[in-house]
Amino acid sequence: MRFRTITSNIPDDADSILDIGCTRHIASIRDYNEDRGFLHEYLYRNTSAERIVGLDVDEEGAEIFNDQGYDVRVGDAQDFDLDERFDVIVAGAVIREILDLDGFFDSVSRHLNPGGHLVVTNPNPIAATFFVRALLNKQQPGHTIRLGPANLEAVLERSGIETAIENIDYIPPIGGISALLWRLGRRDLGGPQYVARVRFD
Repeated sequence: MRFRTITSNIPDDADSILDIGCTRHIASIRDYNEDRGFLHEYLYRNTSAERIVGLDVDEEGAEIFNDQGYDVRVGDAQDFDLDERFDVIVAGAVIREILDLDGFFDSVSRHLNPGGHLVVTNPNPIAATFFVRALLNKQQPGHTIRLGPANLEAVLERSGIETAIENIDYIPPIGGISALLWRLGRRDLGGPQYVARVRFD
């Protein structure tokens, strides 16, 4: 569902995509099949982009991807320079692990064509599932920041870069109280993750 929501937020006329943090699905590329998949391959199969480039700090993962025929560059999402621009930059589950958001958004801005889009996914910090996890003292290690849609807008405004959040889609929950809230129309409280499409002018 998350992959479909990501691609539904990519404009149909996007010719080029940069996929940041693409090697996190390294287990899938070693054992790929149609049912499992992984986001980078999903972008190839479900967008009309002529050029898809990956970026990841994981040198070994990038090498494995490149050996499989992908174009993956090694770089830090917080400060990268590929000397090229894209119509869309996808950052699936990346922002939650970033310390320097200003550096990230500045790098994204330098690599997008005018009017290009950043498509991000992130945990929804006000979702019921995270409230329950907090009560049970079950936090997710490795997550440095929880940035909800309102916080994302505030951080973008603070960056000084001309942007506009065009769309927010919440990812449906699997079950429990989150599913009940979803059925009651409170997607903001039921959806454990969201996808945001941000236009950079």
